[in-house]
This record gives sequence, C-alpha cells and structure tokens, in this order.
Amino acid sequence: MEPESNNNSGPYLSIIISAYKNRGFLKEAIISCINQNVDKKFYEIIIVKNFEDKDIDKLIKDNKIISIFSNDSSLSGKIISGLKISKGEIISFLDDDDKFTEDKIKTIIDNFSANKDLVYFHNSVKAINFNGEEIGYYNYNPDFNMSSISIKKNIIDIKKLGNVYKSIDTFMYMEALESGKKITISDNKLTYYRVITNSVTHNFTDMNSFIEFNIKSLKLILESYNTMYKLFNSKYVKKLLLHKIAFVKIRLKIYGNISAGIKSYIILIFTPSYEKKSYEIKTAIASIISKKRALKIFYKNEIEKNSEI
Repeated sequence: MEPESNNNSGPYLSIIISAYKNRGFLKEAIISCINQNVDKKFYEIIIVKNFEDKDIDKLIKDNKIISIFSNDSSLSGKIISGLKISKGEIISFLDDDDKFTEDKIKTIIDNFSANKDLVYFHNSVKAINFNGEEIGYYNYNPDFNMSSISIKKNIIDIKKLGNVYKSIDTFMYMEALESGKKITISDNKLTYYRVITNSVTHNFTDMNSFIEFNIKSLKLILESYNTMYKLFNSKYVKKLLLHKIAFVKIRLKIYGNISAGIKSYIILIFTPSYEKKSYEIKTAIASIISKKRALKIFYKNEIEKNSEI
C-alpha cells in the first residue's frame, strides 16, 4: 500500500539513528536503512551522533542523510534532537549497533497506512553477535529494544520524554498504551539486534563488578520508572509501572542494595504485567530465601551468555 506523505510535502516515515560513541557498527546500520526495498521518497534518515568519521560522514553526505551533532549522552536527549527536525508522521528508531532487514520500512509503512488508528508497531528480532552471526537470544516483551519500535510521532510528548533517562523503550510503549489507540506486536523479525559484551547490558569482569554494574543499572531503571509513574495518568499504565517498580526493588534486594518491603511483593502478585509471571515469582521467592544462590545463578547465566557471543 502506498501512503500519503505529510501534506504531500515530505516523507511519511523518519528513521532516527542514535550513536554516542563510535563502536564500529554505525556504517552497517546506515547501509541497512539505505538498502530498504521501498522508494526513498517515503522515508528520511536522521543520524544523531557526537563524533566525526571520514567514511561514515562521506556515506551520510553521498546519500543526502540528515546528520545532527549532539554531545547529549542520554538516549532521550538524542532522540528529542532527532524528533524536533523529523518530518515523518511515523518514527522508527535504530540503535547504532543494530540493523534493519530490507523489508522493515515497507512493512512498517504498509501497516500504518492500512490502519489509521495504529500508533505503535513492535517487531521481533534476529539476534546477532559481534560478527553479525545469528545467535539464540529471545525477548518477546512489547517494550524491548528501541530498534524494534515504530510509533506515531504525534503521541510522543517531548516534554515528558525529556524527564526520562533510562528505559526509553518502555516510555514509548506506555505512551502508546495511554493513547488508547491500536498497538501491533508482530512476530515478524525485521530487526537485527546485536548482542555484544561491551554493550550497555554486558559490562563486568567478575562477581563484584557484576553486582556493582547491576545495582547501578537497576537503580537508574528504578528512577526512570518512578519518573514515568508521575508522568502518566492512565490507571492501567500506572499499574504496569507499579509492577515494574516492585520487581526492580525485588531484584535489587538480591544484589544487596535495597530491602524490598512486603508491599513490593503484594504489588508484584496483584498488578498486571506483560513479563513472565513465573520468572518474576521465582525471583521474588529467591530474594527471600536464597539470595546468594540466585546471585550465583544470575552470574553464571551471564557468563555463559557472553561466551556464546
């Protein structure tokens, strides 16, 4: 289906690629956007980065890609910079170490064009390692991975977004839920999600650094969830966020940083969630009766995961 561009004066969709440090994958990400099997008049590419690179900058110039220089270290700040100049009605996000399949943008455009009430589309992923080889890694949550999210621009509240520094993918999903409009969660694997040891999710060398890393990361996530809880008004969204807050507190308890009270356990049981409840309940039980054992299991699982990538 061929969409109508914005008042016939611009692209229908904007891709925002964010990159804070040159990790060596940005060129692949850009090329994956250039090589889409849809006419380029229907989408634009916007890159927000804080570094110069001769090859990358030439690629950007040769393909008339929009490039913004930003020293903002936060993902939300970089996204806001891209949103402010974007012309598309739909926004698709891409992290600098991920890639799109060739039919990603066409699929997104077809879905949004066919359903005017659609505000949020989340696709599945093909996980890849450092070398781009497919590996076994799965996460089916509807707010997982910015590179899997496409969203109507007009439901993103930039002012709200500016207050959130972590879990921006969750923020986008909550915006969609609060809108009350159509959401599509697709099994179609339209994104290559790169799992690498020097990513934000893997940055430790031993048990102590593993604990320190997870405490720091979880505290930032908890802060963002608490902020989101204040920003959203929908009762359902607030219940989801309460559930997430409770689960983060329980996980922090395992790492020895905070003592989750009985209220957190009650909230975990009685509030809605799109996570696996069985896993959450097992984690909650472990936080009470076997914290040391749970910690060893978590650490072992991460070491084994890293050895595969």
